[in-house]
Amino acid sequence: MATTYVNQLAGKSVTVLIAAYNDWPSVAKLIPEIDKVLIPLNMEARVVIVDDGSTDMTGLDEIESGNYPSIGAIDILTLASNQGNQRAVACGVAYVAEYAQSDYMVVMDGDHEDKPDYIPELLRACADSRDTRIVFAGRSKRSESRLFKIMYWGYRQVYRLATGLPISAGNFSVVPRHLTKRLAHIAELWSHFPASIQRARLPYDSIPTERGQRLLGQSKMNMFRLLIHAFSGLTVYADILAARVMLAAIVSTGFLGTATLWLIIEKLFTSIPIIGWSSLMIMAVAGMALQIISTAGMILLIILALRQQPPMIPAIDYHRFVLEVRRINGGTDLFDAPPIRIMPSGR
Repeated sequence: MATTYVNQLAGKSVTVLIAAYNDWPSVAKLIPEIDKVLIPLNMEARVVIVDDGSTDMTGLDEIESGNYPSIGAIDILTLASNQGNQRAVACGVAYVAEYAQSDYMVVMDGDHEDKPDYIPELLRACADSRDTRIVFAGRSKRSESRLFKIMYWGYRQVYRLATGLPISAGNFSVVPRHLTKRLAHIAELWSHFPASIQRARLPYDSIPTERGQRLLGQSKMNMFRLLIHAFSGLTVYADILAARVMLAAIVSTGFLGTATLWLIIEKLFTSIPIIGWSSLMIMAVAGMALQIISTAGMILLIILALRQQPPMIPAIDYHRFVLEVRRINGGTDLFDAPPIRIMPSGR
């Protein structure tokens, strides 16, 4: 099987995209591991690191002095300020789509929780689809604490209930070249990488993987960041979420109205004893449901009205966040452009 995917991928090119914030020692340990798994594939490779406004560059010198046989160039895309992981990834995707003419883009975190050993499997799965699908590393086993796992499970259930779609993957994925360009033009990419792919109905698949262990430092994902990440994913489906809440409230109001009518009939035309406060409780709950309907309806109208405004598109607007781009580790014939300094677009 190994020979099959080496033959499929030999002579092709790949760009590995990593977003990092004050985590350069981890990235410095990760790049040699990426290089190691890419060597047998006989692919031309480059790495793009999005520096998400780091204030501690300790470890960068180790990256600059490293020897990477399979990696022809390393580009560091420096953002002017910290934008958060998802926006940093969006800027990186837009940069790769514009400048890296590679056959595949691998998106992964730099903390070793995305295992480089799975890169060949992801590339093989994408090649097996004839480069027609994005392939995610599905998380069949996680390495976090029990409380975090429970919270993440709850997030997945809320996401499925709100959107009607499952989600069990993070950023770790392989994107074929033609879908990289499409992905860079999706406005929702600013908020949530996998949710934006689902919302745009880009074809995707997943393979089972195990979450790795962080080797250095502390994970920046905590309960608060998980909550923000969860709501970021839901904002991609804000209109669908508002419509679902409104419909659920309408159905609930219908049941409550029927129950109220039944109580009135029982009271007027039968001798069945009825608790005095039961009708008041039903009417109070019905009133709350009506408030939910009106609130959800207004939110839905606002969201739909905002569609009349031109959205921020990563492929067009990412320059506004970029301070500079510089290249280290030389370059190859495929990636022989000089280091690029990107100036703000002025929009």
